[in-house]
Amino acid sequence: MNSWLGWDSTTPNQIPYAAQFVFPYFNGDYAWADKEVSAFPHSGHAWVDVIGDAPDACSILQIDGADQAAINAMLAKARNWLEARNKHGPGTMYVNRANLPALQAKLDGLEDDYWVWLATLDGTVCYSAVPGNGGKLAAVQGWGADQIGLHADLSVILDQGWYTMHGGVL
Repeated sequence: MNSWLGWDSTTPNQIPYAAQFVFPYFNGDYAWADKEVSAFPHSGHAWVDVIGDAPDACSILQIDGADQAAINAMLAKARNWLEARNKHGPGTMYVNRANLPALQAKLDGLEDDYWVWLATLDGTVCYSAVPGNGGKLAAVQGWGADQIGLHADLSVILDQGWYTMHGGVL
């Protein structure tokens, strides 16, 4: 099985220039400027919507937050966001293991398939946490800044179709 490394950061200049793939933030406090994205000319990328209002521009909805109330607010947006996104191409849900069952419940009965970028951030790349309910595992974010020594997180992209669909080069 092939896999590729993907990076995200609130400080894009912390990501190695030769990164295979980057996950730039489209909106919110840490939105990447165009020049920050263009600093990775040889990288594939998939835009991340951290607010939940950009399904036309982003392929990933980040279901995350400072507290469970913020996460619940994003979970409440997930189904409508995904339905809007899927008009442009398959959507991806970024979610941690603890909130994956709640996401699955929100998307139960959804006609369209979706992707999951699963966050563990504990150094494990958990292949056994298959999303279910039509979800397919695209990537696992296994390592956080404290583990890699940079102000960035590192993911393993597991699905070749997802990777190439977002500009990843084989």
